[in-house]
Parts: sequence; structure tokens; C-alpha cells
Amino acid sequence: MPEIGLINATDRPYQSRELTRRELLRLDIHSFYSPKERRFVRVVGLAHLAMALQREFEPNCLEYVERPRMLTVGKEMYEFSFWTRSRNGRESLPLLVPTRSSVPVSSGRRRHREAEHLLAAAEAAHLPLEFVLETELLEQGAALASHLRMLASVQLAARQDNRPILRECVMTFVRSQERSRVSHIVSALGGYLMSDVRCVICDLVHAGQLDYDRAVAWSQHSLVWATP
Repeated sequence: MPEIGLINATDRPYQSRELTRRELLRLDIHSFYSPKERRFVRVVGLAHLAMALQREFEPNCLEYVERPRMLTVGKEMYEFSFWTRSRNGRESLPLLVPTRSSVPVSSGRRRHREAEHLLAAAEAAHLPLEFVLETELLEQGAALASHLRMLASVQLAARQDNRPILRECVMTFVRSQERSRVSHIVSALGGYLMSDVRCVICDLVHAGQLDYDRAVAWSQHSLVWATP
């Protein structure tokens, strides 16, 4: 695995701000090796971990950077949570809206209490700001649990010598069915280690070749299908 450090890509407009020693000692730090980024990702807090893993397992997200830059609004400084680039080339700068920084609106949702000022500052700086509400993000507990469960399998799949052939076998079986349970795929490929098959299934979900019901936590009973 590569060493922890700044992003190597030369065509990216941003690099990840390194956390200070004080932040590392005092804050709720989460770190994981990203198969998509091929580097270690470090974020602060459970909500930012959920955001990072969303981007890790979103097939349309080509790349992402945590803590890419600051935005000055009056006398306040705000740090964008991520920079992301989609496969179609679209870039965005999502900003987590902590519950304490949000207020309810007539629609029943919440918004950043400084939303208008933030949007105006972002527009003036030509920055594609997007708000992500912490309240809504943490309601997606099943997705976070699934991503955490699958992450280790995706990491392990990259080290499997039989990964290419297993990928072909899994996709061939899944394409022959409308939908297949993970346990059925494992049984159908009984000539391989069950753990290897499960890892490759997660690897194919991560790659966007398979999809599943993201509203239900990932398990051996999950239904998967081939993407178009």
C-alpha cells in the first residue's frame, strides 16, 4: 500500500489539507485505504466518513479529495468537505451542514443558517458548492453499514490472484439471472473459496458492474444485478 500523503494526480485542482497534530490528537479521526483513490483517506467525524464512503462506492464518482479548500464568508472561514469529479467531468464541492449550523425551513427540511451568504460567496468565486445535511446523512445508516462491511472485501479482492477469472465467473452467472442473492452466487461457484467469491462480488459492486438495493444493509442475502 502507498504511504499516507498528499494526492499525486497532477490534473486535480486541489490537494487534501493535512490534519494538524492538534486535530489528530483531539478530533474523531477515521482513516481507511481507498481502493478508488489508491491512497489513505482521513476524515473527521462519522458524518464525513459516511460522505467519503458514499463517494468510494458511487460508480459515477471518478475521484474525490477530502478538505480541498476554504471559503471566506465575511469574517468566517468554511472548509469544504470534499472535491469530487464525476465520470462526465462535472465537479462539485460538497459542504457538510452540521445539525447545530442548520435551521428548519417551510419545506420540512433544514438548511445552513448562512446558506445565502455561502452561496453568494461560492458563486462569486465560481465554486460549485453543494450542501449535505448531517441530519439526512446519518439517517442513511444501512448504506454506511454496507459500505463499511464491503470496504474490507474490496481491499482484499485486489490482492487475490484469482480475481480476474472470478470476476468473469460472477458476471457470467449474474447475467444469466434477473437478480441473484449473494449466497446463491457463492453456491454456484463452489469450486472457489467462499471468502474469495464474496470479496469479488463486493469488488464488482465497487467497480459499478453490479448493483444492489442500497436501502437494505449488505449481507449474504442481498440481491445483486448487473448494471447496464
